[in-house]
Amino acid sequence: MTTRISKTRALATIKSLEAKIRKATEQQLLIAVGEGKDKNKVVVGAAIEVDDLSARIKADFQSLLDMMSQRDRIKAALIKSNAETIVEIGSRKMTVAEAIEAKRSMELKAQLLANMRKQFHAATAKFNTQKAQFDAKYERLQDSMATRDKKTSEDEVKMQLNLLELKNTPFLIDPLELEKLIKQHDEEYQDFATNVDFVLSESNASTFIEVE
Repeated sequence: MTTRISKTRALATIKSLEAKIRKATEQQLLIAVGEGKDKNKVVVGAAIEVDDLSARIKADFQSLLDMMSQRDRIKAALIKSNAETIVEIGSRKMTVAEAIEAKRSMELKAQLLANMRKQFHAATAKFNTQKAQFDAKYERLQDSMATRDKKTSEDEVKMQLNLLELKNTPFLIDPLELEKLIKQHDEEYQDFATNVDFVLSESNASTFIEVE
């Protein structure tokens, strides 16, 4: 016999079962000590018949196994559904399983974005400092053309300016086009982060699974 339930109810059932399993595991009596022989057998420290205690231990243990089995069946049905159900988050289509994993990896993407921004700002600041120093040096050389003495020809000053440009012109080594990349990744991150929980909740409420 199979039961048809929504994934939202299935998730709530799993959570409830896991709480019950943990409690039962902690409280489960699995073995005890008795004393006496034949009809004189008694349980040490408990006012219960040996046969009754044995039956209770078996029944409680079977109940625990049944809850674990039920939890596993529901979980298996959820995993199967997550691998098959397609959702659309922002501009991306993916299975629910992929969306769940993508959500888990968001922290890593956030760290990557933070590092991209940090390095971009550091490199830009360093570039701007060097550019200011270069411009000042270039201007001083240009000014020297106006105040040069007769011993320094215009060609010599131009040669010094060309040499300065050749050796000291600052530039960014930016093979990734980092500013554009940051914008692209940030838009994708925000788009996913804003929508993933809503989409998964809606999907779980509207998707049904069969559980034996």
